[in-house]
Amino acid sequence: MEEHCTPTFTEAVERVIALHSGGWKPAGGTAKAWRNQLAMHAAPLADKRIDKITSGDVLAVLEPIWLTIPQMAKKQRHRISAVMKWAIAHGYRQDNPAGDPIAAALPKQRSGKHHRALPAEEVPDVLASVRSSSAWPGTKLAFELLAYTACRSGEVRLATWPEINPEKRIWTIPAERTKTSAEHRVPLTDASLRVLAAAKEFSAKSGLIFPSATGRAQNTSNLSKLLLDLNAGMVPHGLRSSFRSWAASSTNYPWEIAEMALGHNVGSRAERAYLRTDLLEKRAKLMQDWADFLNH
Repeated sequence: MEEHCTPTFTEAVERVIALHSGGWKPAGGTAKAWRNQLAMHAAPLADKRIDKITSGDVLAVLEPIWLTIPQMAKKQRHRISAVMKWAIAHGYRQDNPAGDPIAAALPKQRSGKHHRALPAEEVPDVLASVRSSSAWPGTKLAFELLAYTACRSGEVRLATWPEINPEKRIWTIPAERTKTSAEHRVPLTDASLRVLAAAKEFSAKSGLIFPSATGRAQNTSNLSKLLLDLNAGMVPHGLRSSFRSWAASSTNYPWEIAEMALGHNVGSRAERAYLRTDLLEKRAKLMQDWADFLNH
């Protein structure tokens, strides 16, 4: 096969769509979903020649979403695999880098019952229920910041005032409190700043922003109990899934922006070594759109 005849991944996707679209429902949106979701979640593959894509390349686009939006990740793997099978059939390559061997390199996806989440469209109603509940104000405010920032529960519960820079609108979570063991800068929206302003009335001498009623750090179960009492149908961690699904289906932001917003590592270790920015400005726009969505 001559090199100039070998299609890129994007070109191969179009040929696979053309091959299968006759069997898809007219105006069903399947072709659009293939294009949009692959463009968002498999962007690093787009311009690579179909014969040059490795299992490492596929892993790099699946791993960041494998646990946060598992159903979408499975769809993406299936689509990438379909494109690779087409490439094999047409003699462009001999193996499928999205096939069975890659499964061993991906973490086991948890059952949805452990991190119950709601469609993003239902989160504003949960926020309203939390605000009107009789729970401790520090717990309610912690949940609001959790929703607006899509951070992890522990990062919010143990947040301290020295981490907040209201002038620059940045919350800097130190490396020792992040899952990746790397400092994470969180852009603060107008809604987040309003929550922090309200929290000053309840902050503790220890510097905790959202202390319990006794002034100590809130228990890990406080936020979960609040949602259980409200019969919200979700757990605190589910907010991250709701945010990620919203970002995947409702925005035009590249996948790496949403992944960075969640505090995930993006790309391979080598790629991260060359990434000299955390894309804070772009993430700030994404989080403002998310806050606007929650408050619409």
